[in-house]
Formats: sequence, C-alpha cells, structure tokens
Amino acid sequence: MRSWPSSLLPLAVWGIGGAALGYELALARLLAISLWPALAATLLTLAALGGAVSGTVLSTLRLPANNAPACLCAVNALAFALSVVACASTAAAVMFDPLDLLSGVSGWLPLMLAGAILGIPLFFATNCLVLVMVRFPAGIAGVYAANLIGAGMGGIAMTAALFLLSPGEAMVGVALVGAAVGWLALLAAGERPRWLWSALTLGSLALAVLLVRVDLEPFHGAGKDAARWLGAMGAREAARRDSPLGRLQIVRNEQIPPRYAPGLALTSRVALPEQLVVLADGEFRGVIDRAGDPPQRTAYLDRLPSALPYHLLAPRPTVLVFGAGGGSFVRQALQHHAARVDAVEPNPQLSGLVRDDFGPFAGHLLSDPRVVLHIADARAFIRGADARWNLIQLPLEQAPAVAVGAVRGLDGDFAYTVDALVDYLRRLEPGGLLAVTGIGRQPPRDGVKLFATALAALERLGVPAPPHRLVWVRSWQVTTLVLKNGEFARDELERIRRFDRERGFDEGYLPRDGARQADGSQGRPGGAPRPPVLALVGPQRDEFLRNYAYRVEPATDDRPYFFDFFRWPLLSRLQLTRGAGAPTALDMTYPLHLLALCLALIAAVVLAALPLGSLRRQPEQPTRARLFKVAAYFSMIGIGVVLNTLVYLERLTLYLGHRVYAVPVIVAGFLVFAGIGSRLTAHIPRRTARGRALLAAGGLVTCSMLYYQFGGPLLAPSEGLPLAFKLLMVLVVIVPPALCMGLMLPLGMKRLTHDGAQLVPWAFGINRGAAAVAPVLGIVVAMKFGQSTLLLMAAACYVCAALAVP
Repeated sequence: MRSWPSSLLPLAVWGIGGAALGYELALARLLAISLWPALAATLLTLAALGGAVSGTVLSTLRLPANNAPACLCAVNALAFALSVVACASTAAAVMFDPLDLLSGVSGWLPLMLAGAILGIPLFFATNCLVLVMVRFPAGIAGVYAANLIGAGMGGIAMTAALFLLSPGEAMVGVALVGAAVGWLALLAAGERPRWLWSALTLGSLALAVLLVRVDLEPFHGAGKDAARWLGAMGAREAARRDSPLGRLQIVRNEQIPPRYAPGLALTSRVALPEQLVVLADGEFRGVIDRAGDPPQRTAYLDRLPSALPYHLLAPRPTVLVFGAGGGSFVRQALQHHAARVDAVEPNPQLSGLVRDDFGPFAGHLLSDPRVVLHIADARAFIRGADARWNLIQLPLEQAPAVAVGAVRGLDGDFAYTVDALVDYLRRLEPGGLLAVTGIGRQPPRDGVKLFATALAALERLGVPAPPHRLVWVRSWQVTTLVLKNGEFARDELERIRRFDRERGFDEGYLPRDGARQADGSQGRPGGAPRPPVLALVGPQRDEFLRNYAYRVEPATDDRPYFFDFFRWPLLSRLQLTRGAGAPTALDMTYPLHLLALCLALIAAVVLAALPLGSLRRQPEQPTRARLFKVAAYFSMIGIGVVLNTLVYLERLTLYLGHRVYAVPVIVAGFLVFAGIGSRLTAHIPRRTARGRALLAAGGLVTCSMLYYQFGGPLLAPSEGLPLAFKLLMVLVVIVPPALCMGLMLPLGMKRLTHDGAQLVPWAFGINRGAAAVAPVLGIVVAMKFGQSTLLLMAAACYVCAALAVP
C-alpha cells in the first residue's frame, strides 16, 4: 500500500478541506440574510448530508487501483468550484414560508430539494478526500490530518474574509480555491491524460463565465423586516457593512419617513425626529435619531416605558447600556442628565456607523465625553467589570447566531438567563435599578418569561421578599421590567403610578398591591386582561408554569433559550396564524429543528443502507456482524465528537465573550489539534489500533466528565483577564479532547484497510451522515433537557464506539 506520491497532494487535500468549510460558512451567511434562522439551520443540516451521499456513491462503484482516483480527484475539485457558484446563486434566491413546512409532505419537498442542491459542493469535496484515502490507504492518517487542519485554517481565513467581502464575494473566493485544488491534484497525479487537461481547461473557462454572469446577492425572504423597509416607496440603502456577525444596512426614506418610538402611547402627540432604520441580517434592530433643531423632537424618549428608571433615581446617575445599537438608550440616558454612560455593543461595525459614518446625523452621540464605548458581549463585560452603576439598561432582543460553516453552536443566548440577571444585579449600587425593555407580544409570553426569570434570579441571590423588588410596566406592545437592589418604597410606587397615568401605560405589576390592575387604556376592547405575572408571585407558580399556553419557565445557562416559547398544543393555532398572516404567533424554532432532525436522520439511515447489497457482493464478503460494527463505530464517533464540540463551543464562547473571535478560534483549535491527533496515528500498527481506539474513547469520556464537573470553576477566576490570556486558557482546555477526537477515525480506518479499502468510502459516508445529524440533534436535546445532557450523550457515544471497534 502506497503513501503520499507527491508533495502537492497533501496541499490539495489541505486546500479542499479549507474550501469546503469556507463554503459552509459563506452559505450560512447567505441563508441568514435570506431566511429565518431556524430555516437556515434546516437547510445547512440537509446540505451537510452531501458528504454522506459521497460515501454512498463511491462505495457502490468499483474504484480503480491505478492513478485514476487522483485524476478523478482533480475533476471533483473543479466540479466543486463550479457547483459552489451555481449553488450560491440558488441559496441567494431560495425563499420559504415556514408555516408551509407544517402543512404536510408537499411543504417539505421544496425544502428537501433546496437542501440537496446546496449539498452538491460538499459531495464533490468529500469525493476528493475519499478518493485519495482509497488510493493511498496506508496514508489515511495523513490524509485526514491534512483535511482537518485545512478546514481549521479555512474557517479562520473565511471569518477574516467576511469582514472585507460580502458573502457572495466570499463564495467567489471559495470557487477559485476549488479550481486551484483541481490543478494541484492534476499535477500530483502520476499520469495526466490529455482529456483531463482539456476538461480542467474548459471547466476553468466555464467557471470564469459563471463568476462574471451569476448574481450571488441574496434576497430577503418572507418574514424578513428588510422586505418591508426597503420595499417602501422612496426607501434607499444609505450604508451597508458585512461581517461574520451579520449584514448591517442603514435605510433612509425621505418620502415616507420612518416613525419608530417603541411603547409610545397611541394618544401621544409628541413629534418624532428624522430617523434612519438599522437592519441586521434583514431584521429590524432599531433606529438612529437625528440630533439638532428642533431639540424637543427627541423629547419622545421620556415618553417611553424605558424612561421609568430615570424618574426613580437621584439626579446624574451612572448608567450602563447593553446593546447600544443605534444609540436610542444612550441618548435617553444623556437627556436625563446621566453623569456617565457606559455603552456596550458587541458589533464594532454598528458602533462605527453610528459614531463615524452617521456621527453628524446623530449629533456625535457616541463621541460625547460622558459616553464610554465598549466593544464586548454583555456577559463577558459584566463579569470582567469592577465598577457599579445606578442603572443598567438591557434591551430584550434576540441576537443573531454566528456560525463557522455548519457549526452554528447550540443557538443559546446567555444575556437573558437567571445566571445573567444575577451577574447584572451584583453590579448595581445600593438602590440601583436593572431595567429590561422589549416587545411584549400577544398572547403574553416575553414579559411573563422575563418576570419568572427575574424572580428566580432574586431568589438565587437570597434577598428577602423578591416580589417587593420588581415593577412591571406595559405599554402598547412594549414592556419594561425594573428590578431594584432593594425594596421599592411607597413614594417610589406613587411616582410609578403617576408616570403611568401621564403616559397612558398599564401597571402590569406593582409590589405590595400587585393584584391592583389598571383599567387597561391600551388593552383590548373591554379593558386589559389580568396580567399573568400575578400568578408567578402566588403559591401556584409551578402549576402556572406547567399549564401556561407558552413555555415560560426561567431560562438558565444550561438551557439559555429565552426565546423558546413553543409547546405542542400551539400547533392547533396553525390555520389561524396562516389566515391572519402572523406567523410569529406560533414559535417555529423548535418544530423546525425537530423537522430538520427527522429529515436528516431518515436521509442518513437510507444513505447508509443503500450500498449494503453491493458491499455484500464484494470478493471479501464482509459479514453482517462486521458491517454492523463498522456502522455503529463510525456513526457513534461522528455524533459524539460533534456533540462534545458543540458544548465546548457554547461554554467557551461565553467565557471568551467576543463571539466573532471565539467561535472561529475554538472551532479551528478543535480541527487543528484533531488533525495533529490523526497524524499521530500514522505509525501505529494495525494490531494495536483497537487498543489505542479504546484508550482514545476512554480519554474522551474522561475529558467530558472532568469538564462537566470542573470546567466552570476552573475558568471562572480568569474571566476578567485580557483576551489573549483567555485564548491561551481555551487552548489548554481543548487540546486533550481534540487530540483524542483526531485519533478515533484513522484508528478505525486502520481496522478496515488490512484486506483492502472497499469499506472506507462507506464508513466515511456514515461518519459524515452522523456528523450532519448531530448539530440539530444537539439543539433539540439542549432545548428540552439542557446542554449538560449533551456531554453525557457524547460520553455514551464514546462508550458505544469503544464496544464496536471493528
């Protein structure tokens, strides 16, 4: 059996690994702009099955033993480049109505077809890798190592590129890398037939034509706010910025000026200033108010529910604003004579637009000497802060996910958990206030869940009489919950009532007389309904949480899914929401993830079963028991490795704080060190491979259990240290499990290649199919049972793999 024939072939394998992950990352960005997040995740899951299709196809073919696989690798690399452009064009144009997916099989077919099309580039990329493995079975450890390390470097490179390029332009770069890999593979082949030179030349010319003529700019699909804001008469895009955190768009409309004042009473006659709309991945993220004459036009900020804390605090408070965004909360603090405003914004490009590009329009808001801008995640900032504030303002809005390829994490949001509120409350001065303001959808669920989470946070702190430290104010579709570091005094309650009367707000909850209810001047006809939060301060809280129409149990760091309100009885409202045109009334995230899991699982099982007849007819005639052990081993390590990585990714991202840097660094770290682990198996003889695989599985189980028990306490003391030191700590944590992960697959492959490499494509396809299913499986399980459960599941997968080593 031969090892590497040319120094160019490792470079080609390295390049195709980086190009494949780069394609997944750019595809994730395109879909995030076009579709709802859960729909984008579903398509990414189905597209990832392209690797499983490769294993199925190649395991049914009689692959030649000469240089033909190297030539076929060159052809597949160029096919990858061509399909990247074609599929990126498809991804840019794909649009779905999420509610159609729950109407029956007919609603799934377009989604499945789109997922299959988007998986074609990954099919060709996996072909390249498997063909090289089959051609050089003795070098599988090196082949797999080069692919993993290339994928890690490709993820870092694509993340950096997305700061400079749009997703469509990044796709062009991926296609060019794929074409370069094709020529490298051709040069690495021992024999270079004339037809292959012609094919690569013609394919390269076709690629050049496609790059010139195909439009890769994504559309904004159904349900995206951008379709409404940009589709209005007179609307134009004033600025655009792309980054891994999302696409930012600033929209100006002088013909039909936007008028956005969240929570302003319908009867209010306050004038509004000129405004620019801020969109992130096509979703509305607030406005930028024009400063200047007449200055009273920004006085509307005192008529909003979020202004309540300023009517309770002493003059010149110190204020911490999370999610500075377009600057509305910062301007509100300055208008109420704040002595200092710490503005925290995780997206540096958004703060740059407000401070620099639109600084004169906004009155140089973020350059005010009283404002200190911090580019950081809310949890990372508060954990590393030493100061205390009189007021902490927190907007209640769902943050966009950051992905590295199909590795999107577990979609958790750690800003609105019980643990997060505890962190915020600990940074308040005595008598200080924490105010959380957000849209209050009907039927009530956001505010109810926030109230339950706040109660749980106060109870965890062990303060006396937690209900006496809460105030809940409701306006039309907006709620503000205020938590105090101390109990509300009677004169403060009277000021709250006066504030509500003057602005036409409802008293959702006041301490001591929480049962008292305003007449509901902004509620439905006949008066506002009794607030459901009243049940949370009574003895029937647990029963209320179990029986409420929506899932409103407090979010925690183990289940950080604040915006998951879905319960299965909500499906009965399907036809009503379709007719009313209000799909947000039915939370679709969980059922869409579950649908993606079912589709991916069925597809993976079918793809694994299709080649069985062909495999049994091979000269070696592997037994059913051997085929079962091969399938069990490679599927278990595929699921276990991904689940383990996802939990590390979520927890270490929370530790690092800077998500746009944390996600690619953590994923690249796992891939690179797994590649090193794979390379270490190159000289392990086959007779000891089984024992080494058992040791690797045991090492992974040990790492999972140690991190489960001691990961948090180990990292907690260093949370306030500089980012460079924290990155070093992350590498120390991930090196042991990553090395063990890299050992598992090549050691298993060594057990297959002693009598030829016929089972290699099938085993690798099973592994890819399991790895495609694992991310959505992790999300579904974590939303239901918590992220810590995934570590136990991963450990169970490693144990099963150890028992099934072929």
